[in-house]
Formats: sequence, structure tokens, C-alpha cells
Amino acid sequence: INPMEMGRILDSYLEMWTDYNSARNEDMGKAFAEFYLKQHPDAKRTESGLIYRILRHGNGRYATSLEDTVVVDYKGFLISGEEFDANEESEFSLGVVISGWGEGLQLVDEGGSIDLVIPGDLAYGEYGGRGIEPNSTLNFKVKLREVKRYVEAVESEENTVQEEEARKLNCVLFKDKEEQAGVWYS
Repeated sequence: INPMEMGRILDSYLEMWTDYNSARNEDMGKAFAEFYLKQHPDAKRTESGLIYRILRHGNGRYATSLEDTVVVDYKGFLISGEEFDANEESEFSLGVVISGWGEGLQLVDEGGSIDLVIPGDLAYGEYGGRGIEPNSTLNFKVKLREVKRYVEAVESEENTVQEEEARKLNCVLFKDKEEQAGVWYS
């Protein structure tokens, strides 16, 4: 067998293996989700398929946008129970993480904890990633420490004088999503 033919055979085999694993992981994830829902009657499923359970209510604000930044402690588990990731005081924008996180962390308030069961299509999808097989359902335990709301710079004629003063002080005027004005010092 020549090297080109061997390469085609190997590529074909790897593609079949990936498809098989992807379908197997999707089926196992669905079974895990149903089992989880039966074990935890207080768990809820969103329209997207995300399953969540509030472990502890906080007393702070909620993230309201994928542009918001959060500070969290978390542990990530495969459905086998194997821990694959953990971090404390991790900070990131909700728009740059897997979509199950972006959706799920808007369901708990600061100081609260949430358990997320994230189906493969809301996690690393059909390609997998970070050592996660394709279409793997993931389970995260997350404590939301802080929400930092995304803010946009204020641009209006009425603030021209204030903006000039702000530039002198090396800061920026802004309004958050609730139209609350403030100052961001750089």
C-alpha cells in the first residue's frame, strides 16, 4: 500500500471514529441529563437544553448581558464524575466562554451558587476542545462572586464639559445598561 492510500484509509478511519464518539457522547449526555433531572426535582431545563439548579441564592446583582464580566469559583466535571477543570476567582466576559456558561451565569445572582449541566452543543460542540471529546455533556459547580456590568462610553453634547474634565483626570464617563452615570478611572 502506498503512503497516499494509507493516509486516505487513516483519515477515513479517524473520521468514522470521531463520528462514532460524537454520537455516543451525545446519547450518553442525554441519558445523564434525564437521570440528573430525576435525581434533582428542583432542577430546571431552559429552551436551549441547559439544565440548572440553584444551590444557594445570593443577595447581589445578576449578569444581564453576555458583555458583562463575572468573577467565579468553579469546578468542571465530565459526566463520568472526573474533574477536568477547577479555578478560583477566575474573571471573564460571558461572551467569550462556552454558550452554556454565558446563559447559565445569568440565572444566578452575586454570592449565589449554581449547578450547570451543559449539553455538548452548548459546550465544546462537535469538535470538542481542551481535552473534551466531541459533543460531551459537562457539569459545572459555580459560585458567582461578582458581576461587573458592561458599560458604554457616554457620547452626548450635554456631557462635553464633563468629558473634558474627565480627560484631564485620566478617566472616562459612562452609563451602564440601567442608564446610571459613572466614572471609570484608567
